[in-house]
Amino acid sequence: MIGRFEAATEIYGRKTGFTGKSGGEYREFRLDVDDAKGTHINVMTGKGASVRKWAIRWPGTSVTPWLRRNT
Repeated sequence: MIGRFEAATEIYGRKTGFTGKSGGEYREFRLDVDDAKGTHINVMTGKGASVRKWAIRWPGTSVTPWLRRNT
């Protein structure tokens, strides 16, 4: 996944996560930082009406240390 929100200069255009299937279910994990949640990983499982979403938060103000260096 590539950061697409131009105002998020820390992650714009960089690889921020990945998607896949496990147990036949779609899964998505994405690093993010915003004013409301701070630094966190967005997690999404399922699709459509059965989608479940949550955020795993940790203290900090930057996700840059968690991004791959070649992105």
